[in-house]
Amino acid sequence: MNGWDAVELSIKGDFQGRALQWLSLGVITKDQTYVVTCTATEKTYAEVEKAFRTSLMSFNVDTPAPPADAK
Repeated sequence: MNGWDAVELSIKGDFQGRALQWLSLGVITKDQTYVVTCTATEKTYAEVEKAFRTSLMSFNVDTPAPPADAK
């Protein structure tokens, strides 16, 4: 993500009696932590997963990472 490490996480679980599935993107920069999360019911997740992934891929960190040896 513009030179910063990023992690994608997919989780299934129950929340207030509903079966849900989350798709999250996490990016940690020198000064900030960003988490972008999309949520759907497990039943509808397959229908919206492509849109979720498109949304996560549209996220951008404007600040370039320092050179690898300076991180």
